[in-house]
Amino acid sequence: MIFADTGYFIALFTPRDHLHECAVAWSAVVREPVITTEYVLLECVNALSKARNRASARILVNHVRVASNWECVPASREMFDAGLRLHFARADKDWSLTDCISFHVMRSRGITQALG
Repeated sequence: MIFADTGYFIALFTPRDHLHECAVAWSAVVREPVITTEYVLLECVNALSKARNRASARILVNHVRVASNWECVPASREMFDAGLRLHFARADKDWSLTDCISFHVMRSRGITQALG
C-alpha cells in the first residue's frame, strides 16, 4: 500500500507544476492499493479552489472516493489529536498538521512508501 499526499495530487492536477510529469508517470505505473485521508483531500481542495481549478478538485475527490484500489481514511477526532501531538512534539520541523496526520496514518498502517 502507498500513501498519497497533497504534493502528489497538486502536481498531478497542475500541469505547470515542476513535478507534474513525474506525478503522471507514477499514476501510470502504480498498481498497488493507494491510501489517503480526508485531511489531504481538504488541503487539495483548498489549493484547487480558484474557479479555473474547481473541476480538478471535484474530479480528484470523486476518483479517490469511488476507485476500487483507493482508500480514503475519514477524518476523526482521534486522528486530529494524534496529528496535533506529533505537531507539538516536533517543533523543530516545518510539518503541517495535515503532514503530521498523514505520518500518523502511515505509521499505524505500517506504510513506508508515499507519493507526494
